[in-house]
Amino acid sequence: MTATESRLAAPGHVGVVPLERQSSGTVRAAMLTARLGMLLGALSLVAWTTADPDLWGHVRFGLDILRDHELPARDPYSFTSDRPWVNHEWLAEVIIAAAYALDGPRGLLILKLLVVCATLALVILVFRHRRWDPAVHDLLIATAIFGILGRIHSVRPQLFSVLLAAALLLILCLVDRGRRALLVLVPPLMALWANLHGGFLVGLGIIGIWTAVRFVAHEPDAPARPHIVALAVGSAAATLANPYGPQLWSFLWDTVGLSRVEIADWQPLWATGFFGITQWGLVTAVAILAMTRHRVDIAYAAIAAVLCLATLKISRLDAFYTLAVIMMLGPHFGRTAAAGHTAVRAPTLALLAISGAVALATVPLAQRSSCIEIRVGPEPEATRFAQRQQGRMVTFFDWGQYGIWHLAPAIQVSMDGRRETVYSDAVLRSHRRIYANTPDAIDLVESMKADWIWLPHDWPVVSRLQSAGWHLAFRGPTSAILSRQPVSAVETAETAASPRCFPQY
Repeated sequence: MTATESRLAAPGHVGVVPLERQSSGTVRAAMLTARLGMLLGALSLVAWTTADPDLWGHVRFGLDILRDHELPARDPYSFTSDRPWVNHEWLAEVIIAAAYALDGPRGLLILKLLVVCATLALVILVFRHRRWDPAVHDLLIATAIFGILGRIHSVRPQLFSVLLAAALLLILCLVDRGRRALLVLVPPLMALWANLHGGFLVGLGIIGIWTAVRFVAHEPDAPARPHIVALAVGSAAATLANPYGPQLWSFLWDTVGLSRVEIADWQPLWATGFFGITQWGLVTAVAILAMTRHRVDIAYAAIAAVLCLATLKISRLDAFYTLAVIMMLGPHFGRTAAAGHTAVRAPTLALLAISGAVALATVPLAQRSSCIEIRVGPEPEATRFAQRQQGRMVTFFDWGQYGIWHLAPAIQVSMDGRRETVYSDAVLRSHRRIYANTPDAIDLVESMKADWIWLPHDWPVVSRLQSAGWHLAFRGPTSAILSRQPVSAVETAETAASPRCFPQY
């Protein structure tokens, strides 16, 4: 063998790669490809979007703020509104409206996907520098996606609460790993959160539990007690940096204490059905496994436990519970992984970035990319009929903001999903009684001095109203419109065509 051949045959020479390294590289490439495919599949799942009943209002109110450069003090859309409008989601609505103004429904889809990708990136960051079995690591990420899926299915302000909750949890975890300087980010984050969505109350709760445990059970490597107190006080004070100041706190205090029977995701967990219970059960199983495999930080366990119990009472807290378990307890799985596994570093985040970029590039090309599907609501023919009218209209809770988008200013609604932000509890109770066809339902309708009534056609109160002198003007497969004045003929409609896409009928 010549000297040149000897050099080429040397294992360290770039011209020859040992068989073991070739095999290992092939396996790594296959694993990266598989993980990329799984991420693409997950992002395709979360990209599927249906229209929340309040989406029409979120876009409309945000467009109004962008047009007027101020927040309205009074509601121009409802004739029963009887309190100053505290729009605690104003900044989220501005962002949603800006996305819509830039690219219509597709802009909303891209905004949602960006928020979800950012949330998953924050979850992945908390797993860095742990030795992982890739299957366990990816299973935790999949559990995170599954656990938050119900809160990211629609374009709504709660998306931003999910994102900022992940950011807050990441900061606290990194502070506990020695990066104490990151505490200065928490008050600005809370100030931003208070202008995006009322879920900042959950953030304050997480901070409260964390600071209480760190203060009482103070350990040498924890931040100094004065810094802990400053974090709690500063975070709470930062939430006052909103257009309403302390009024926002008093408003939310009243809001979270009221019954919300009309809103499905404010119901107890057992009312959500199989999917919601399965989500909670899977996340709880992860929490139990984590705490049995390793000694868990008491602050993390307390945060997870409080959110676990809160989710049983109010199902919409499931995303916060999921994030707390995966980000605070999930890393304990990495500590007990086999020694042969490597620490999670940039490649995982790169995979997410690549997947997100591919998904974003795919959105404009997908056949249904611009369709945010409308699965509930009145039929298009009813909307067209109502657009030819004017006056005051008693409306179903879920159809109020749909009506605002399509009928204002000629028609003013009586109720919509803004609830306590513009309506007193007395107005809310009156509508509940009308919907439930209580003995005083007809009197309550008459007290509103409305010109029109738009309700689901199969509700018993509709036939009672007709017996009381209201005239059927429109009847479709979903809704009925009643008129105070006699009509020459009743308009009817067959089953609406499908699919229907936001923002149209």
